[in-house]
Amino acid sequence: MNIIELIDVTKEYDTGHSDKKRALKNINLAIRQGEYVGLIGMNGSGKTTLARLINGLIQPTAGKVYVNGLDTADRSSLNEIRRQVGMVFQNPDNQIISSIVEEDVAFGPENLRLPPAEVKERIDWALRSVGLAELRHHAPHLLSGGQKQKVTIASALAMRPACLVLDEPTSMLDPRGREELIVNLKELNEKHGITIILISHNMEDVVHAQRLIVLNEGAVCLEGAPWEVFTSEENLINTGLKPPEIVQLANGLRKRGHAIDKKIISMRQMVEYICQL
Repeated sequence: MNIIELIDVTKEYDTGHSDKKRALKNINLAIRQGEYVGLIGMNGSGKTTLARLINGLIQPTAGKVYVNGLDTADRSSLNEIRRQVGMVFQNPDNQIISSIVEEDVAFGPENLRLPPAEVKERIDWALRSVGLAELRHHAPHLLSGGQKQKVTIASALAMRPACLVLDEPTSMLDPRGREELIVNLKELNEKHGITIILISHNMEDVVHAQRLIVLNEGAVCLEGAPWEVFTSEENLINTGLKPPEIVQLANGLRKRGHAIDKKIISMRQMVEYICQL
């Protein structure tokens, strides 16, 4: 079953002149419930515009966007759409609104006027899911960048979304925070069946995705499993992107006659391969 569907979607922005900027061009896209999708592309490729369309924050100039069958153009459906699709943006400081972690996580459920017991249960579950249960009484501004980003994810999870859309969530994190966040997203997808749409221009971020969608100048130019996209090195480079360093290494070794499986795209997989030699 598809949770997200875009049918012939085009999005244009006014430039203040007679012409318009076309951010997305005739996008046709379906994302299945429980899928982990990486949406990649250079700055200006249309990734953020696509994310905002999915959540109903903006409307397409042409075409249709559906979330679990609900039309984002139907204003009466927007509250339900935004409950089903949680958004996490690049800078966590722009999303955190409370002075205590658990109060920030409680904000959404309390606005749904849920019973206090259910609000508490949602807070507990969301904080456990991102590994922040012990920091529930801390002030967010005292946390690390990675911990702050986990607070924003917990706040989204407390709404019990079917889908999480994360727009460049690792761009402000150090390597350790980035790795913890990527592992956490994988667990949310595998253990809880939450659909993940991870937007990034960092190829290392999306190696755990089940499918990659590459945007270039507002259009889908590549699509497939991560190993399929990464081993299409020339096509990827034409969009301004490069495969992860491990994939570049594997591609180079293959050109020198080494029979390395094309599905090796991560450091762990490469180490396992080398140990078997």
